Amino acid sequence: MNPVEIPFALVRESFTLLLVVGGPIFATIVSVGLFVGALQAATQINDPALSFVPRMIALGTLLLAAGGWMLDTLVAFFVGAAGRF
Repeated sequence: MNPVEIPFALVRESFTLLLVVGGPIFATIVSVGLFVGALQAATQINDPALSFVPRMIALGTLLLAAGGWMLDTLVAFFVGAAGRF
């Protein structure tokens, strides 16, 4: 690979990594937030803790379930990126 192309390849791979690793986190928090928001609108209960706590529980569950895979993916990317230089 041409030395000029290496930074562009790293940027492209980092954006792909952002989508792969950050996508499930973002999707989980948004979907739980929408569900809780609809529940709050239906019941007319506007408590900030009712919005915050379910999101954190869902995020914690997601990180327990997929955190190892996410960490392995990030480590593999950084080891590969460091190996190019």
